[in-house]
Amino acid sequence: MKKLIAIIASVAFMLPAMAQDVPVGSASSGEKVVNKNGVAILPTAGDIAIGIDMVPFLNYFGNIANQTVNNSYNGSFLSNANTLFGKYFLQSDLAVRGRFMIMSNIYQDKRYILDDAAFFNDPNTNDQVVDVRHFKDHDYMLGFGIEKRRGKGRLRGIFAAEASLMFGTNKTEYTYGNNYSDLNTTPGTTNFGGNIAANGRVLQDNNGSYFGAGIGAFIGVEYFIMPNIAIGSEVGWGVNFTKWSQSNTVTEVWNGNSGEEVTTLDSPGDLGFNYGLNNPTASLYMMFHF
Repeated sequence: MKKLIAIIASVAFMLPAMAQDVPVGSASSGEKVVNKNGVAILPTAGDIAIGIDMVPFLNYFGNIANQTVNNSYNGSFLSNANTLFGKYFLQSDLAVRGRFMIMSNIYQDKRYILDDAAFFNDPNTNDQVVDVRHFKDHDYMLGFGIEKRRGKGRLRGIFAAEASLMFGTNKTEYTYGNNYSDLNTTPGTTNFGGNIAANGRVLQDNNGSYFGAGIGAFIGVEYFIMPNIAIGSEVGWGVNFTKWSQSNTVTEVWNGNSGEEVTTLDSPGDLGFNYGLNNPTASLYMMFHF
C-alpha cells in the first residue's frame, strides 16, 4: 500500500515536469508561469481555492490493487471530517485562508420491553413498550489566517499563521415506556449500560459543553501538476486552550409518593492546555483554484 501511494505521488509529480513551462518576469516582480499553450499555471489576485484530502482516494485505489475485501471509500475534507477549507488570494503570493467545521451526531437507540401495566392485567400478555436512548453530540470549529507564498516555477513554499475557535456539547437522554406509580415503584427498564442507578434510572447524562481557542504557525509546499491544480502538504506548531463546563446527571427515583427527578453534579468543569506539532490540512491534499 505504501509503495502504491509512493508510485502514484511520484507519477503525479513527474508527468507535469515533462511539459514545457514558460516563466515570465522575475521572482522579485511576481513570477508568472505558463505552460506551452500560454495558460497560466499559478493562481493570481482574486482567485479562490478549495481543497480535498487525497489520502482516502489513495487508500481506496490501493486496497483495490491489494484485492482488499469490503473495500469502501470514506472521503473527508481537509483537516477533519466535514471541514471546509478554502483560500482567497489578495496577491499572487499572499492569501487569506479559513476553515469551517460542523460535526453533529444524533442517534436513537430503541429497545422493546414488556408493558408493566398490560402484564399486571394479564400475566400472559406479549404487549411491549419502547425505551429510548438519545445521543446528541455537536462540534463546531472556525479558523481564519493568512499565508505568504514564494518559490520558482511550479513549486511553491507556504508560510502561514492561523487562529481558531471551537465549541461543542454532548448529552445523552433517556425516555422510558413504563412509568413510576403507586402500583409500580420499580418499573421495568432497559439496561442500556450506565442508565440504571442504585435507587432509580438516569433521565439525562449532561457532559456539558466546551469552548476552545488556538493559534498556530504552519509551513508547507505545493506543486502545481497542471494549471490551477496543486498537490501539497503542511505541518505546523500550535497552542490550544479548552474549557469544559459543569456536567451533571438527572436521575428519576421513587420518593415514596411519586417519581422525582434528582440532579447530581458530576464535575465542576475542566481546563485544558496543549501545544505541539500538528498537521492541519491532511498528509496529502489537492487544491483547486478558480
